[in-house]
Amino acid sequence: MTQSVRASLKAPAGSLVLWSFLFAFLVSPSSAEILELGPDGDRGYGADFLSDLDPGSVVLADGASWIVANSGVGDGSASDAARCDDPGGSRPVNLYPLRIYRSPGVTLQGGLVAGEVPQNLSWSATYCNSAAVLILDSPNATVRDLRIDAAWDAVRYTERHGSTENHRTEHLWVTRNRDDCIEADAKNQAVIEDVLCESFVGISAADKKISRASNTMRINGALISVLEYVYRVKAQAGPPIKLDDGTSIGLSINDSVIVLNSRRMVDGRGTFDRIRESIRECSGNLLIWPYDTALPNFVDLPDCFTVLAGAKDGGARWQRIRQNWIDCHPEVPRLPGDRLSNLQDCDKQEYGGMY
Repeated sequence: MTQSVRASLKAPAGSLVLWSFLFAFLVSPSSAEILELGPDGDRGYGADFLSDLDPGSVVLADGASWIVANSGVGDGSASDAARCDDPGGSRPVNLYPLRIYRSPGVTLQGGLVAGEVPQNLSWSATYCNSAAVLILDSPNATVRDLRIDAAWDAVRYTERHGSTENHRTEHLWVTRNRDDCIEADAKNQAVIEDVLCESFVGISAADKKISRASNTMRINGALISVLEYVYRVKAQAGPPIKLDDGTSIGLSINDSVIVLNSRRMVDGRGTFDRIRESIRECSGNLLIWPYDTALPNFVDLPDCFTVLAGAKDGGARWQRIRQNWIDCHPEVPRLPGDRLSNLQDCDKQEYGGMY
């Protein structure tokens, strides 16, 4: 199913950010379209495929929601886990709820994706490639104001025959994510700003076949909490930033927080060495180890990261920072059970509120 409905320029009451964005769009000379997905509401297991939009088009997804599911068995046993070529089970499968192809300068604004990707099966048992939002061959794309829960990859930028250079992600809230919160393996120039990622892997830029070492990924005001899941045969958390050896892009990391939410951190393929070696600019960051045990020796980041360790200093601070991000972002949609924003409690001087 493809949805391509020209917008009536309606916005949620009090949505100053959206109105100012639309004003800037309307006064700029452009052949771009505004496509509104929100009025159609809950798509369930339906999927939207948008392609070849006019340059600079805007996809308004406020009020729209999807379900992402990569397994027909849910959290069944490993013996009956889904495979990509044999989904199995009786549950619906919806690998790619929202895809945008070949649309330079596109902006995706808003949207809610409630996932059903298994949380208890091992990574290998439930592996079936999937993404809640997929942007392909669309340079200068922007994704903002999305809420995604229990996906495989949450947002993926990729290339096939064109470019996805200079993509931007902001105001994204992701929880219980089984693989990459943001997959950007094409190693494009990119900005990732003011996001809250709670995921097995934070950000991935790790396709060995692509070498773009001169590019820089700018990570500003990001909160990245890596979560523990069973990976192959044992429980562990993935890397906050996944890079490959020799062809990785440069990193600029500022005013950001990395939380290692697993005592079973592993240094697969020299994760932290690669992060350290790839940093070109760096300032004002926190590394939180929310346990009273010693921080693993291999977790060695530059002095631009202040380390907070222990349940009292690290764990409690992280909970305050996380809630501050939520309080400062009322424009991001909510799932049932999500905490609501309280702008009166938003601290612009604290992590989660600086951008």
